[in-house]
Amino acid sequence: MRKRTFALTSAVALLLGSTINAVPANATDNKFWACVWESCTGSSTSGTITWLNRTATLSGTVFKDEGVDYSVTAIFDAFAGTTKVDTQTRTSRGTDPTMSIGFTIGDPDLVGGIDRIRVQICENDLTPPFCGVQQNFWR
Repeated sequence: MRKRTFALTSAVALLLGSTINAVPANATDNKFWACVWESCTGSSTSGTITWLNRTATLSGTVFKDEGVDYSVTAIFDAFAGTTKVDTQTRTSRGTDPTMSIGFTIGDPDLVGGIDRIRVQICENDLTPPFCGVQQNFWR
């Protein structure tokens, strides 16, 4: 009886787990982040990379210090090996310190797809802008 109950419980848990997370079977997730300052105080970007077959979907936020009058730009570069395939930028200009982002990056026609995303964030109050260290995230 215990074996049957365990088997039934396991089957239900497996079924629920597979239906609740309705993402493509080949999709995997990574967290991403980048900061202007080494201490990660001030401007930053963070979120989730969902790796798809040939592209990736990013969702998250761009954050800038509240009350500053300059814009902040997050730069996202997609690579296949050492070849840059695509670039997306998101700039926060308004008075709201947190801006939501969500987009797809990469080339859906590229055989093999992308395998790395480089993330960097820059404060645009200086010329040239002051940028944090580039962060790389691999499939």
